[in-house]
Amino acid sequence: PLNRCIETAEPFSKINNKKINIENRVVEIPSPIKNLKKRVVWLKRVLPLTWNELISDKESRDSKIDYFLWRDNILKFFLSLNKDTFIFTHYLVINSVVSHLKKSDKVVFFNPDNTSLTHLSLSDKKLKIISLGDEASTLIN
Repeated sequence: PLNRCIETAEPFSKINNKKINIENRVVEIPSPIKNLKKRVVWLKRVLPLTWNELISDKESRDSKIDYFLWRDNILKFFLSLNKDTFIFTHYLVINSVVSHLKKSDKVVFFNPDNTSLTHLSLSDKKLKIISLGDEASTLIN
């Protein structure tokens, strides 16, 4: 997933003569499962859930991964920005921010398409949605 973000960011970086910075607070959701095939099964199971249900999921719970901290770190990063910023990130990172701003507990609030743009605004330490990215059915593989 990180490589896809970098590949998507590279043309923008070249056109605008900007360096790509990797920000660890906006990396994809940590998985409690190392095996890729089993991870896909876990993701498909937890995507329709709420965040509380995801945290209560046996594999999630057994992993001791703090998903609330993961979400909180994403929001703290967004709130720390002090200039226009383009963030090339992942499906669930986008969804965690949008869910929070829409006051929803859903893990997946919408289905942003690959390379779609979700436009947010930050003013007086308040983050708001200007527009959501184009939606598509996303295949997790």
